[in-house]
Amino acid sequence: MTSCISKLNNENKSIIILYLEELKYKEIAEITGLTENHIAVKMKRIKKILLDCITNKI
Repeated sequence: MTSCISKLNNENKSIIILYLEELKYKEIAEITGLTENHIAVKMKRIKKILLDCITNKI
């Protein structure tokens, strides 16, 4: 999974790392300066990218 995370751009990598640290979307939004809704949309896209990457490795 770390190899898939390393393929993300810096912004997405930061968001997923904060998410994996169990921060809420509101907290991630405060740290990144993005809106909570924007974080939710980005997380949906990031999860799809990671799922595709992991699936291809299996």
